[in-house]
Amino acid sequence: MKRKKLLGLGLLMAGMVLVGGCGTANKDTAKEARVRPYIHNTLTKLAKVGIDYTELEDTMVTELSVFPEDILADSPEQLLTGIVFNYLGNAEYLKGKGINSQQLDQLYAFDMEVFDVNQMYSVFLQKLVTLSNGELQISDITEDFSGVDLDAGTGTEVVGFVCNGKSYEYSAKFYYDWFDPKIVAFINEILAEQQLDKRLYATTDGYQSLILFYRTSEWAEAFNRAFAPDFQVSE
Repeated sequence: MKRKKLLGLGLLMAGMVLVGGCGTANKDTAKEARVRPYIHNTLTKLAKVGIDYTELEDTMVTELSVFPEDILADSPEQLLTGIVFNYLGNAEYLKGKGINSQQLDQLYAFDMEVFDVNQMYSVFLQKLVTLSNGELQISDITEDFSGVDLDAGTGTEVVGFVCNGKSYEYSAKFYYDWFDPKIVAFINEILAEQQLDKRLYATTDGYQSLILFYRTSEWAEAFNRAFAPDFQVSE
């Protein structure tokens, strides 16, 4: 049930992003009052740890108030806050709202049930280049499905890539159209091996979105203090 419910939320979000905030024509003051505290608190906490999107508060309040009343009423605080992270992790959405390039790509959020199975890890790895502001140079990405039974939705997909000049392979567990989140730990092993100061820190919205930051351990500790207990990042 949770997966089905979030899929509906994801489609709603995608639709609002594509039309550039169509909800402005149907302003709902009561629903805006319901969502504003979650948006304001999330943006304020993020600003305290160096990710400042506070200028988007009014826009996001208007757009999230388009959500049906039953979803807003039934959704726990963690999900509503998670929706804010999902918005901010969408660079195309931010560009559409006029956010400048220096502020883009400070987090990366995506649904772990993906649409394009053939490129799910290629897209992920390419996003890491942007998220790391070029500290991770990833190229020569391959996805080998020879160990996958597509009809059964099972098997092992071998993901090959070059990171900062060195070749790596990751054996991803294949399960239909679901992303294997354990690749995040694999990437962090590479970062440690290459003696880089930052790591990928992950959290979720409580359902099926993965939210990633490329930051130092000190930053992660500050984030966890700010967002405790609902949101905590870890390697």
